[in-house]
Amino acid sequence: MSERSKEKRNLILKCAEQVFRTKGFSNVTMKDIIDECNISRGGIYLYFSSVDEIFIEVIKQYHKSHAEKVTYDLNSTKDFIKAIDQYFEDLKYNLLNIDDSLKLAMIEFFAAHKNDQDKEFFEIAVNGLKQPIMEIIIFGKGHGILPYELTNDLVELVVFWFIGLEEIMLSAHLSNTILEKQIQIMKNLILTGKIL
Repeated sequence: MSERSKEKRNLILKCAEQVFRTKGFSNVTMKDIIDECNISRGGIYLYFSSVDEIFIEVIKQYHKSHAEKVTYDLNSTKDFIKAIDQYFEDLKYNLLNIDDSLKLAMIEFFAAHKNDQDKEFFEIAVNGLKQPIMEIIIFGKGHGILPYELTNDLVELVVFWFIGLEEIMLSAHLSNTILEKQIQIMKNLILTGKIL
């Protein structure tokens, strides 16, 4: 793929992400994405054949960029505590800004897609959420900060905890105090292996 083609494809994904953030998944049509990108119908079909295909790529890119940020943070600070603090600050920011996120679109997508191929994508999406915290925890274990062995179980707990908080924030919004308490409980669990 030429550099120009890559740029056009990335533009489509960037514009589509904004459409999904605004409209969710169920209400998005190819026309919505075409209008947001200011691209011809034929131009978009050179890169993607459906809204589903675009959405899947948007989610993959979203997770990739978050994993790259964590890697950058770890490599630049080489400090586990700073990395874990930044990870949870980012999660808090995402929770407080849930209305401008891809969460509703993801819920709608997975509610409407139940075949085996979609289950594979669900696993890819969950693994995309796991990767940043896994990298931080492996860093902590490698530097002797985290003594316990349940790395994968802990990572899954953090991810499922976060997904649950996202869904609560999408529908009811927790107070900042409750959110801070939840984050402190999870941080303490990661650092000590114990709940407060």
